Amino acid sequence: MSQGILDWSLIERRIGGFYGNFLRCVALRRFMTPLVPFAERQIIKMNGFPSREIVERLRQQYPKGTRVELISMNDPYTKLKPGDRGTVTMVDSIGTVFVRWDCGSGLGVAYGEDHIRKIDG
Repeated sequence: MSQGILDWSLIERRIGGFYGNFLRCVALRRFMTPLVPFAERQIIKMNGFPSREIVERLRQQYPKGTRVELISMNDPYTKLKPGDRGTVTMVDSIGTVFVRWDCGSGLGVAYGEDHIRKIDG
């Protein structure tokens, strides 16, 4: 193993499948920050989750009832596709925007991973 590169399979074997995978996800969120605009990277907490300021801004930007359109979603198992529309139901404490999609799905939009935009009515 070279310096600076982690062997995730070793971590998962030593710590355990679930916890090893959890640590891997946290590390990926922490080191995948180039997907987040530079100004916002400065106030993302060290645990990889958005700060209170970002969450409050998301709540103001996407209040309950706001209509949105999916631009992209980083989830290989979702049936949602770009262009799908829905209505915001809430924004939770880690910045996930929950949407009731017109197709019937209730999948949330993860901050920094997935992208939506506001639409009119």
